[in-house]
Amino acid sequence: MKHILVLFTLSTLMSLPEPEQIGICTNATGEVYRSGKIRSGKIRKGESIYNGDKISTDKNAFLSFLNIQDKSVISLYGNSVIKIFG
Repeated sequence: MKHILVLFTLSTLMSLPEPEQIGICTNATGEVYRSGKIRSGKIRKGESIYNGDKISTDKNAFLSFLNIQDKSVISLYGNSVIKIFG
């Protein structure tokens, strides 16, 4: 019975979809936050941006990230909100 439970748990974990990384933060100044299924909270340079993230900037904040699919750079200025769909 113990082996069946372990196999069931492993098969369940392996079938979960992996988070889809859309980009990488290349610059973040000021208060830049995200809310998403994978991570929530303040974004810092070098962190991954995931499909479904909602990113918002406070006044005088700035964020840029590299889209890893088409190599474009997206910039977000102060008092802005963007929802990422990949």
